[in-house]
Amino acid sequence: MVQRYATIDIGTNTILILIAESDNKETFKVITDEHSLARLGQGIGSNHKRILDEAIERAKKILINYKSICNKYNVEKIYAVATSAMRDAENRDDVKRTFEEIIDSEIEIISGEKEARFSFSGAIEDDNDSVVIDIGGGSTEIIFGNMEVIKNRFSLQIGAVRIKEQYSLNNPVEEANLIKAENAVNKELSFIKNIHHYVKVYAVAGTPTTLAGILMNLKEFDRNFIQGYQIKIDDIKQLFDRFCQMTVEEIINEYSVNPNRADVITAGTMILIKILEHINSDKCIASTKGLRYGMMKYLISK
Repeated sequence: MVQRYATIDIGTNTILILIAESDNKETFKVITDEHSLARLGQGIGSNHKRILDEAIERAKKILINYKSICNKYNVEKIYAVATSAMRDAENRDDVKRTFEEIIDSEIEIISGEKEARFSFSGAIEDDNDSVVIDIGGGSTEIIFGNMEVIKNRFSLQIGAVRIKEQYSLNNPVEEANLIKAENAVNKELSFIKNIHHYVKVYAVAGTPTTLAGILMNLKEFDRNFIQGYQIKIDDIKQLFDRFCQMTVEEIINEYSVNPNRADVITAGTMILIKILEHINSDKCIASTKGLRYGMMKYLISK
């Protein structure tokens, strides 16, 4: 019997929903796949440890819409998770309850390790040994493995929103702040030892998909074009140098970047470059999938 499922990923910068249907425990057909920018982790780089009221209100509006979408498509099961911003927040329990009431479903605040496993499962497309890089707003997950086994995984506190706010990477970027941010990212990456053999490198989430769209000269987000696009490190280094010299408004106007992402694309791009350098890769494959797709695989298998 065909059943319909929804997975919701409540991230530090973006909240995403995937609705799919399946009549077995192995495959599913996507019905809709949507994302909205909530910036739940607003202020994450400062000393406060609470999710701000204005961020909660933005997220509530998104989740109200997502619940109506679930009702529209007669979704029978919802699996919702929250990641870095909620993991770190002192008021996470209150926020969690508020969000659960809206979607009428439990929300799991998952560990960085579980987030990494789901991201890997959702992104890889064949049996090759691969690396999956998931640059979130609050944290970044780096996973080595294949379809049979995850060989190693890392969850690092170097998300695009966190680094942007903690080191004031405001556009145009001041060189002193950039040096501090790069040193911090390199320090986090120094914990990655014994890099495993890999054939492919996948990069998921908003930073690589935005970069792919820019390199393809897309005027609006189109996952059908972006999915599988190969990004070369030399190309994104050139973009990064340009970003550092531009205002946020110039990035929006010249590259058609979503206004809610434009102020963190510089930090996200720097993080991606540093990771590729650290694992000795000159390219990566942009993936529009990741966490919510791994969650869906898990949900239909139960």
